[in-house]
Amino acid sequence: MSQATLTEYEGQTGPTGFQPDLPDREYSWQDESASMAGLDVVMPDVSHRGNPGVVSVGGDRTLRANEFGYVVGGLDEYLEQHRDEEIEIPVYYSRFEEEGEGYLGGVTAANGSFGVGATPRRLEAAVRAATGGGSFSASETEVIGCGKHPFIVRNGQGAFVFTTVDLERPDSFDLDSHPRHEVADLSVPEDVKEVRKGISFAKTALAEEFDIEIASHVTLSDGFHHFETVNGRRLRIKGYHLKRLSGVVRDAGQITGQMAYEDPWGETFEAEVTDVEYHLGRPMARRGKPVHRRPRNDRVVGFARTWFDPRRSSRVSLSSEVQAKMVYVRLQLSVDQSGMITADRETHTETVDGRRPENKREEATWKGI
Repeated sequence: MSQATLTEYEGQTGPTGFQPDLPDREYSWQDESASMAGLDVVMPDVSHRGNPGVVSVGGDRTLRANEFGYVVGGLDEYLEQHRDEEIEIPVYYSRFEEEGEGYLGGVTAANGSFGVGATPRRLEAAVRAATGGGSFSASETEVIGCGKHPFIVRNGQGAFVFTTVDLERPDSFDLDSHPRHEVADLSVPEDVKEVRKGISFAKTALAEEFDIEIASHVTLSDGFHHFETVNGRRLRIKGYHLKRLSGVVRDAGQITGQMAYEDPWGETFEAEVTDVEYHLGRPMARRGKPVHRRPRNDRVVGFARTWFDPRRSSRVSLSSEVQAKMVYVRLQLSVDQSGMITADRETHTETVDGRRPENKREEATWKGI
């Protein structure tokens, strides 16, 4: 199959003997490089197979085309910043499932699991992708774990980068010995800074809007961070919700004023947020009732603003408006039979302004852009 090649390889940091040609594969490579985790990479071109497309890498292993790439720049700097350890791999593909130990690159509840890294199956797929599915020499194949960041596979064909996957808690893993971060006077085992920022936000919001004061962090389990309050009660919040809280502000003044959005085709949209309708602490459940009769377990805790472009959504519309949105972020509390409090992030969104775009590009298909 014919291969697309790049004409420029600025900053190439491949191994000795590297040639500025893309590895020969049964699929084509994209004509232009892209950025992945700060690396300059070329990804498989499988646009004809759907979005994002799936690549067979040998055996029964597959990878999505947006999950890996061939590194053409920035590798030295990336490894200097993120390199963690070299991952040992078996000598045969057939032994990955039995002998491979996998790699835990970071502890986080960000995606509803315990951590991120690479399973033995993921490592096998990565090695297959780096060799083109053919035989390999474990001694000449370097697999480099980079913490919670994408990992690297390097061999005689060059360097390849692969995204990490979500992992469950490994057997006998000692969470107490994992490095902790100080977050709002709490000691927390969480390696993603956005989740840590969300924990700080949630602690303040719970104290000021619900009179619930978190005293300590208890554990990370099943995608939740668990806490204990000063009254001895248990409270949990999904890591995914905490991560989403990281970009929220509590001062309404920070999101009022002008806002602008430039679409991928150079058209600019502007709007102005003049005021907020629902202030901090406002009960949001059953809004058809008077405020004093609404449940007190669902309150506004912060604000955000965003743009909605119908040409870029999963359900593309070329006739709808590009809209500026005001987002009221809430925490909704519930209690189970054991007395455990669960805090969920919810939102209420209102349109500030909108207009139809002049440019309705054909690239905006039903799958979005």
